[in-house]
Amino acid sequence: MSALFASKTIGKAEIKNRFVHSATYECMADSKGEVTDKLIKRYSKLAKGGVGLIIPGYCFVSPNGRAMNFQTGIHNDTMIEGLRKLVDVVHTDGSKITFQLVHSGRQTAKDTIGQTQLAPSKGSMDTIYMARPKKMSEDEIQEVITAFGSAASRAKKAGADGVQVHAAHGYLVNQFLSPFFNKRSDSWGGSDENRFRFIKKVILEIKKNISDNMMLLVKLNTQDFTPKAGITLELTERYAAWLAELPIDGLEVSCGTLSYSMFNMVRGDVPTEEIISNFPWWRKKIGKIMLTKMEGKFDLEEGYNLEAAKLIKPAIGDIPLMVVGGMRKVNHMEEVIENGRADFVIPEDIIGDQPHDDIDECPPLAVGHQVGDVGTEAFHALPRPQQIYQDQPDENREAGCDQIEYECLGSGATEATEIAPHADPEGRFLIYTTVADQGLAMPPKSSYIEPKLRSGLTIYELS
Repeated sequence: MSALFASKTIGKAEIKNRFVHSATYECMADSKGEVTDKLIKRYSKLAKGGVGLIIPGYCFVSPNGRAMNFQTGIHNDTMIEGLRKLVDVVHTDGSKITFQLVHSGRQTAKDTIGQTQLAPSKGSMDTIYMARPKKMSEDEIQEVITAFGSAASRAKKAGADGVQVHAAHGYLVNQFLSPFFNKRSDSWGGSDENRFRFIKKVILEIKKNISDNMMLLVKLNTQDFTPKAGITLELTERYAAWLAELPIDGLEVSCGTLSYSMFNMVRGDVPTEEIISNFPWWRKKIGKIMLTKMEGKFDLEEGYNLEAAKLIKPAIGDIPLMVVGGMRKVNHMEEVIENGRADFVIPEDIIGDQPHDDIDECPPLAVGHQVGDVGTEAFHALPRPQQIYQDQPDENREAGCDQIEYECLGSGATEATEIAPHADPEGRFLIYTTVADQGLAMPPKSSYIEPKLRSGLTIYELS
């Protein structure tokens, strides 16, 4: 049996294989942040597909920490019922589920939260959100720490297997950890130890509100890629060691910030036209100038966070390490697990990011053992697809989401939620991906994930 299908424990929870779904922005909650049927359907597909650990995301812990409209909330008790339904549908198929907890900090819009954005330091004008954030007071810092604990309590009441603190991608916890964002000179900044204090307090508060059998995970930036030094590999190694001492149950490593280095987070072709199509008219021109300058500078690399993971893993000892970013080839993912470079992998299962010429003819399903239930007849889809998806007219967009519906053009694919299977070069495994009913059109090779939606991953081990 492949190492990818060997079970492993995180904390006290046994994960049935080494596949993890990393938290993404789904744009599927309702306007209040409550779970919807679409969101439940999305994660039901992932669970049926056999993913061992599912991390929905990113759930905002307080109204002033909401990053986007239609983002899932865990900020008050009315969210619990919907979250419990999400937990139940994932558990039905034997997968584990942890909710990612986040406060946006400066990375949100005034219109979204109804007030000036909060941040460790006032800082300069944010060029993405067009606002100058407010420096948080002592009381505001304590309120956010308490909000993380309360959110963890709601995850427990919903029956979740754990929670994950989002300390990456430029959101509030990342901001406190980063010398670039955190210019404070009090007990919350000025030294590595003081900058680490915020996440330490958050984790200790969460520990008070979850049971012993729940996982406590952290998603940590290894590099911020900000204009001036922020989190670096050396600093991450130190932070990771301090997290291990608290301790935590698992660590996921990533990189980049939404405000300053989006395409370090998600490598590949920069989808300029697709992104600016969602901008208001007054941002389109400057947005195009900025994005055009980025084109051709962020090639999609297989496992682009692996080198950082290699440095971080010794610092955390036996604590399981999860790696995200360009994990696409099954033989490579096997090698990562077998060589101990990581304990879990987060495979790329996104629409349109694999060059069509790299997709080999898919092995016949009849010779394989189905690990997960795909529930469709899509294995008759094109073995070497060319243009599979085509965006429909703008009038089909949902108000508020600005997402484009897709129409599948491949013969044999029965729903708009299907994409042709991807086989690994050796033909031993087949990863079949599905996309949500709505998603942003992306050019080939692009790994842009927000607000594009991912809703299914089914894994087959071929005999």
